[in-house]
This record gives sequence, structure tokens and C-alpha cells, in this order.
Amino acid sequence: MTSLFVFCQATKFVGNCRVGRKLSGVSAMNGSSPMTEDRDPISQRLKASSEVVACEFGEGIALLHLKSNVYYSLNSVGADIWDFIQKPSSRDDIYKYIEEKFQIQKEVCRADVEKILSEFKKYNLLSPS
Repeated sequence: MTSLFVFCQATKFVGNCRVGRKLSGVSAMNGSSPMTEDRDPISQRLKASSEVVACEFGEGIALLHLKSNVYYSLNSVGADIWDFIQKPSSRDDIYKYIEEKFQIQKEVCRADVEKILSEFKKYNLLSPS
């Protein structure tokens, strides 16, 4: 079974060179300090960090974390989730939104949404709400 979406590609520019390394399907910058991967309670409201700006990029969006200067790109489904979490949202709200929009099985949706949310948290792209 394939995943509904792929998370991101991180790139940092140093002079004219790009620097990065691959970590479990996600490129992260050397020296980055991801958050711990403790899972938040299902009822906790999640929100996109105010330290991240986004713009359209191809069929998805590009994110720039303003403190780390690391760029991330999300495909169209990742972009839909990013747009949705511009306002505080519970995991259940996100699951329901993606399940309805893409008409996918609940188990597949939840697994994929959890994967991207853990990556958002790991790379400090979420803020407490």
C-alpha cells in the first residue's frame, strides 16, 4: 500500500551550495535539532508555526522556517494539511478533512496524517495553540 503523500525535501543554501542529508525519507539539515517525537494527545489542537512562511511551488507549496533558514516542499496533499492547520485544529479535525476530501480509508488516512504531523513536529513546523 502506498502512502497518500510524501512529506518534504529540506534544503539550506550556504553561498551557492545546497547542504543537506537524508533522514528516513526526509532531508534535514546538518546541525538541525528536531523536536522529540513524543506524540501529543489526540485532543491537543495543532497549528502551523508563525516562524514558517509558505508559498506555492509547483503543485504543492514550499515552506521556509525563518529561524533555521531551511526550506521544505510539500506535495498537494501535504499543502492541503498545511493550509488546514493555519487555524488550531485537532487531529480528528484533520483526519475528517482529509478522509472526506480524498475519499480514502480511515486507517490509511490516519497513518499518513500521523506521519506528516510527526515530521512537522520534528522539524519545529508546529506551534502550541
